[in-house]
Amino acid sequence: MKKICMAGLLLGLSSVAHSAVPINMNCGMSVKAFFTPLIQGRLINPKPFHVTPGSSLNQFRPKAFVGLTAFDLPVTTVVGFTDEPLLFTKVAEVTQDVYGVVVREGIGNVQAHLSSLGVPNARIFRVDAKATLILCKGEMQ
Repeated sequence: MKKICMAGLLLGLSSVAHSAVPINMNCGMSVKAFFTPLIQGRLINPKPFHVTPGSSLNQFRPKAFVGLTAFDLPVTTVVGFTDEPLLFTKVAEVTQDVYGVVVREGIGNVQAHLSSLGVPNARIFRVDAKATLILCKGEMQ
């Protein structure tokens, strides 16, 4: 049995964990168009890990070793809701389709970064000192 195998495996996993996979998030698409490549590419877990009671906002975790990014920022959670029972859990009456991501960056830096990229339609919300929610209204298509 070779002792090198474990070291090679660890090196391989660390390179996979650090490869960034950008999410197409332009705040001008439908919720379905946003989520379809994430589900088909197996980039997120297909079942939400949490559903916000008042808004039915479904939260999905990226798959292990997938380094998702949005607007060049590291993504920790993908969120969204539309009236699609195969993907989303509904726990409240919802009046708006939305999609977005939680990124690992403070709100001030996210706001400046999105402004520099010219992304006026995104709404941002502070999650905590080091995390920000970037939310887009889902377009009907």
